[in-house]
Amino acid sequence: SADGMKTGHTDEAGFCLTASAKKGDRRLIAVMSGLDSIKERSEEAKKIMGWGFREFDNYKVLAKDTRVKTIPVWLGEDETVDALVSKDVIKTLKKSEADEVIYTAIYDKPIKAPIMKGDKLGIIRAATDDGVVEVPMLAAKNVERKGFFGRVITNLQHLFFGDNQ
Repeated sequence: SADGMKTGHTDEAGFCLTASAKKGDRRLIAVMSGLDSIKERSEEAKKIMGWGFREFDNYKVLAKDTRVKTIPVWLGEDETVDALVSKDVIKTLKKSEADEVIYTAIYDKPIKAPIMKGDKLGIIRAATDDGVVEVPMLAAKNVERKGFFGRVITNLQHLFFGDNQ
């Protein structure tokens, strides 16, 4: 699967290698220096590439248009709106840690109507051991603002019964 390589040697750096290999849609790049011989350089390159392909893979941690949260809407004709992931996010993760992604939806509660389909409602955060990815959450549909009397009734309910959202 190796498809690119540059070798070298200097007294200061020892035997060096920059290599790339591709399997399917995954490409790995290895850069190493300080090796003592051509044989060691070759063996270590094979080991590290094998380890990378064996222990890691690409995972879709967020999929575009997936509903990740139902968010309350203030003064809307609908009481809630679904929040969708704005784009696919693919990360290279250690296979043993692929199920350990922690997701957090971050938004101001409640969202005020009117809302247009595609409006940014907040962000969805996917956290892994090697970092955090944040992408916008978008409104799945339009939510119209309540009419005058609907707003009056909602505000009176809020005044007398408190925040029920």
